[in-house]
Amino acid sequence: SLGASAEKPRRKYSVRPPRQLVSKFELQQKAKKEAKVPPSHLKQHEEDERRLAETADTLYGRRVHCWVLVLAGKREVPDHFFIDALTGKAYETKDQHFLGIESLWNHENYWANMQDCRKGCK
Repeated sequence: SLGASAEKPRRKYSVRPPRQLVSKFELQQKAKKEAKVPPSHLKQHEEDERRLAETADTLYGRRVHCWVLVLAGKREVPDHFFIDALTGKAYETKDQHFLGIESLWNHENYWANMQDCRKGCK
């Protein structure tokens, strides 16, 4: 009787953990590809990727992304912060992801920033 009370009762409508959406086929293909490639080619490929990452990005500061601004003050929010609309991650307003603001809008108005913010806002 003691053992039964120590167990948590299973609920009929409990939240299930999210499934791991991993393709077995893609994992097999990746393993085959890695098995075929000699180690010297892997090293060359890694070096090429590193070199590409180091090259200057010609579109730096020109890409546009949508962020949701959460203002401090309401509902016990201590500081302003941004939420990435695609991932749902929160970022501080001073984060390096933000170079400038191209436009703002709400339910009534739209404001466009006419300044060049490719090198950051001043």
